[in-house]
Amino acid sequence: MKPLLLILAVTSFHSLALADGNPAPSSDTSSAVTLVALPYPPAQVQTDGPSGFLEIRWGNSPSAAKSAMGRRPGVTLIRETPDELVFAGGTCAGLPVEIWRLRFENGSFYQAAVSFDFPVAYNDKGSVSDAITDALRRLIVQRYGSDGSNNSSSEHNLQTWSFDETPESKGTKLIQLNYNWQACVIILTYTNVYYQSLANPTKAIPGDL
Repeated sequence: MKPLLLILAVTSFHSLALADGNPAPSSDTSSAVTLVALPYPPAQVQTDGPSGFLEIRWGNSPSAAKSAMGRRPGVTLIRETPDELVFAGGTCAGLPVEIWRLRFENGSFYQAAVSFDFPVAYNDKGSVSDAITDALRRLIVQRYGSDGSNNSSSEHNLQTWSFDETPESKGTKLIQLNYNWQACVIILTYTNVYYQSLANPTKAIPGDL
């Protein structure tokens, strides 16, 4: 699938789609940002939701995910447990990333949570962090063909997209974009509920029902 291209121009940003994409060059988000969204061809819209995150498919093993992340420029593994891989640095959709969290249940990839760098900066168009969040939202809407449900207040904005399981795509998928100005966070989360629900018998506590 060809990646959706978004241009965020200071001089310019070159961004790639958030699922099934390739690395994009880093940019300075503290400068003035102009947004130009290029329409995604209708035939490419994934109405059944994401098939994974970037090159990592739902259900992939931690070793496969670690290998995929290792191919992304500037990304460094900083913590590894059986259930989670944590990386720092690099870019996602052309935007600087602070932390990547990839989560696994019973050895199967079910969730990616990406925390973007949060610039506290303004230009003649307003808040740069607002512009980054709007850019991510546009990428998701153009890639998956629908606007998400919105739960917002003056300091917190959580937008959710939900995609039902289809014969071609196992599991309900969720995309959540969390923009919290008070906490200075922009977090993008992809989740597959089917793989998240896989039970790992080794986690059972004796006596639990």
